[in-house]
Amino acid sequence: MVKQTTSRPGDEGAEAPRLKDSIFSPARIRHIAAEASQVSSAFDGQRFVAQALDGLDALTLMERLRHIAKALHAALPLDFPAAVDVLRDLAPRLNNKFVALTLSEFVALYGQDEFDLSMDALRFFTPFGSSEFAVRHFLRRDFERTLAVMERWAKDENGDWLCCKDWRQSEVGCRSAPIRRLLRNGG
Repeated sequence: MVKQTTSRPGDEGAEAPRLKDSIFSPARIRHIAAEASQVSSAFDGQRFVAQALDGLDALTLMERLRHIAKALHAALPLDFPAAVDVLRDLAPRLNNKFVALTLSEFVALYGQDEFDLSMDALRFFTPFGSSEFAVRHFLRRDFERTLAVMERWAKDENGDWLCCKDWRQSEVGCRSAPIRRLLRNGG
């Protein structure tokens, strides 16, 4: 494992794990497997751990996010709606908000043909982490329809589920610069 040196006063020379190694560590992957196995007997925890750990060391943080989402898919032998139900039950059990992004990435990868269910799932997963990266896939595929959903989200009077309170105040409810560029450029 490659270590990086911290620069905190009093810690000169101390080594800290790289962010990708602390967020998606083998222990965290085993945690995901244990929690998912608790919420669904259909979840194959051993398959998930084996697939999630395979090749993990060589991946960047964002590649790991996608890799874990694919491992979830391999371990959930269910159709998309049933898998989303399991992931909804799993979301509050995950012990890291960044790890919860794997759930919205799962939706982005496997929910393109289930637009309404996918948008609802992304809205649900937002308070547990974010759906900012996942929604981009839907903007690229069906810009107008996705934008209409996002505009409804931005005007939601009951927006406690939003990841930040200033979300509604930014351009069409999007605080992400890449999403704002997509919106300005029409997809």
